Amino acid sequence: RDPPPSVAVTEVGQRAPICVVVPVYGARESVLRCAVALISTVDHAVDSVIFVNDCGPDADAIERDILKVIAAQPSFSYARNARNLGFVGTCNRAALELAPPGFDLLLLNSDAIPTAGWMDELAAVLAHSPRHGVVCARSDNATIASLPFRLRNPSQARSRQRTAEVHSALVDTLPQFSVTPVAMGFCFLVRRSLVVQFGLFDEAFAPGYGEENDFCLRMRDQGYLSVMAHRALVFHEVGQSFPSPQRVRLRSRHERLLRVRHPEYPTLVQRYLHADIDAVDAFADCLVLPHGETPRILIAVGEHSVGRAELIASLEGRAQLSVLGAPADAVGVDRVPDSLGNRVWDLCVLVGDVP
Repeated sequence: RDPPPSVAVTEVGQRAPICVVVPVYGARESVLRCAVALISTVDHAVDSVIFVNDCGPDADAIERDILKVIAAQPSFSYARNARNLGFVGTCNRAALELAPPGFDLLLLNSDAIPTAGWMDELAAVLAHSPRHGVVCARSDNATIASLPFRLRNPSQARSRQRTAEVHSALVDTLPQFSVTPVAMGFCFLVRRSLVVQFGLFDEAFAPGYGEENDFCLRMRDQGYLSVMAHRALVFHEVGQSFPSPQRVRLRSRHERLLRVRHPEYPTLVQRYLHADIDAVDAFADCLVLPHGETPRILIAVGEHSVGRAELIASLEGRAQLSVLGAPADAVGVDRVPDSLGNRVWDLCVLVGDVP
């Protein structure tokens, strides 16, 4: 659907200035890494950055450190809440009270590390269409925005180095953007006219978790799209905002609330991951083979296949083998269940009467 005519939108192709809002609670070292990265990757002549201190346990010490780092940056500013408002409250205050008028709003987690060119890519994707309402970047740790998303070896962690390697190799092959069910909240560029018209986050999701998904789905009902900018890369440390036990409780409670409000959400995510995702994105971990690794081969064998044992034996030592439908006595192979999940392989070999 087209945006409602009552909502002013930036003309297609025109890049509006952006105000980056960084809510700060704790994790001092992460905050300072984020600040240093912003100084080197923001267009100081066009955009602005606001750090908003949400009065965590080390609020005074973090305040001193932030002010010291940004002291020589005229486009950077600092604010402090009078009391702890939580992530949702801090973002809403920044959007409605602190960000300069006419600037699009980019909410950035304080444990995020942007890389060169990230804001230009995000801004270009937002300006690509008046229907683009929210844009997020790719990352090493951001659920469906993670690159590579599907892993050849799920037992290995997705490292920052691996993400950078894959992104560098595929950045010109990936499309500029993909429409997604929601945008990931760690790096969340919002068209300012949407905030003016509809507000930002619902306080029902305070102090945090799930608020960005609710916003995206509400904007979807208004005819606006959530979009992933594949060529913008922002690393994400994850889990710095809330202590682990609190994080688990909040996530569980707010996921239930999301399902009640937006029962279509799980279906939208599954449709994206299994039908709409770009092929280069889906097979990224195979297209850029890690240095020194042998190929991973999936062998799908039927119950009465002839020659399966000989095939497996011929490949042992030359590849890492996974077998779908392996006999119970098979040794030296990874026996794969019928549900393949999100794994990918470099090659699949079908043997015999495979349905």
